[in-house]
Amino acid sequence: MPTTRPRYSKEEFAQRGDALYEGDIRPLVEEGNEGKFVVIDIETGAYEVDVDELAASDRLLRRVPDAQGWLQRIGSRHVRRFGPRPVRRTMVKGVVTANREALVRLALRGPSGREQETEAAVDTGFDGSVTLPPALIVQLELPWRRRGRALLADGTGPASGVPGSRTTQAE
Repeated sequence: MPTTRPRYSKEEFAQRGDALYEGDIRPLVEEGNEGKFVVIDIETGAYEVDVDELAASDRLLRRVPDAQGWLQRIGSRHVRRFGPRPVRRTMVKGVVTANREALVRLALRGPSGREQETEAAVDTGFDGSVTLPPALIVQLELPWRRRGRALLADGTGPASGVPGSRTTQAE
């Protein structure tokens, strides 16, 4: 695919891209697409949405070969973050059951932006992996890092309480 050179200054490029996104495109794409990318041709207003910015760009360039593409992450002011993130001073709250099991509610979000709340047991031996039921992994479109049965330290059934549970590494 031939390379398209910018025909506008960075300032004009940004002004046109922001104006098109905020005025015309955002109301059409925002619902149900948070976290996805939208690539907008700043000359024609043509656009493509995808979880993968390169896939969206490729589709737009097939439709508009000389597109002047402006990239925006839906629901965010930033496409990517660089540097440290602000420190959050949020306390995790949960409950301790009659069986002395510490439980917390977690909001999990997959790469497509889909969210699901789930209850999780606090494990003091956390090693960077989270064990989730396969149905939840599929529902959130999470990438599989490792598959296998998980047993509790006391030797009892699957850690998630779901027969045949799988493990995926937290990102």
